[in-house]
Amino acid sequence: MIVPSMFINLLIDVGMHWISSVHRRQLEKAFVDPANVQERLLAKIIAANAKTDFGIQHGFADIHDMKSFRANVPVQTFDTLHPYIEQQIAGKSALTIDPTVFCAKTSGTTGRSKLIPVTKNGLRQMRLSQRLLSFSAWRSTGFFSGAILVMVGPT
Repeated sequence: MIVPSMFINLLIDVGMHWISSVHRRQLEKAFVDPANVQERLLAKIIAANAKTDFGIQHGFADIHDMKSFRANVPVQTFDTLHPYIEQQIAGKSALTIDPTVFCAKTSGTTGRSKLIPVTKNGLRQMRLSQRLLSFSAWRSTGFFSGAILVMVGPT
């Protein structure tokens, strides 16, 4: 079935305007006071994950601002997080209260490949980032305009 590219381009334009009106405006609001937005997000993450193994071990219950976060949570590496990651993959709330929905595999550029647990919220954040990137490319370069070629296979 051949769908006229003009119709597809119209649908893409509508989608991009929706992304602009919803997501881009939210992002622009955050730009007004990014430090406050980051502090609120940190507080939300800390509160939600206070009962995880990582949260208990690092005193999330006693964290109320950036200063107390820095005092309680040292800089982490993959090696320091690896035991928590293994437990999270096994279904335990070790790093986050949100269950793991799948594991992303790194390319292994710094050594062996690593598995990174991904949650529903993580997927939501990735989709949002992709939408904003798509909008930016569409607005700035005309990306998605013109003829569109789609190839699919049985897989």
